[in-house]
Amino acid sequence: MMWISHALINHLLLQQPELKQGLSKFTGRTVRLTALGIHTDMHIRDDGYVEAIPADLVAECHISIHASTWSKMLQGEAFGVGDVSITGDTDLAMQLLPVLGQLRYEPYVDATRLFGNTVASNLDHQCKTLWRTTQQMVARVEGEVRDYMQESNAPVVSQAQWQQRSEAIETLRDDVARLQARLQRLE
Repeated sequence: MMWISHALINHLLLQQPELKQGLSKFTGRTVRLTALGIHTDMHIRDDGYVEAIPADLVAECHISIHASTWSKMLQGEAFGVGDVSITGDTDLAMQLLPVLGQLRYEPYVDATRLFGNTVASNLDHQCKTLWRTTQQMVARVEGEVRDYMQESNAPVVSQAQWQQRSEAIETLRDDVARLQARLQRLE
């Protein structure tokens, strides 16, 4: 299973040569990366790719990516210090974070390799159009639901109305309790 994570990281590095070059500055260093519960022990080669740590070495640092960080990464944002836990050689981990935080999968690059530039460009355009259309539809539905809930005759009660009615019911209960106490004293 470990070789799959190395292959995946190396594939991302192949798509982004500038990051591979940045990682090559750490030749010979070892790191454990934990993401989604999968531990990947990596030895950084001189060409910038990663491989399994040789048996006689241990990871110099451990970078664990928090589960909450994945939504941020899926939106294209790089993760930072607050999104990870670091143990071991903190200096090494802090130097590796900018490189690892920029790793992105670019489906267009693989599609170009498989289908050629024209087909890949068309697929990329259609996927982006579909994504934009979906986001617009979601935003439109959210707006309509928000507008519907704010209408005065909507069957849904707003928080302010709920608070006002709750206070009125509490006052009414207190009044009823006082009335019952007076009636009992009269009997």
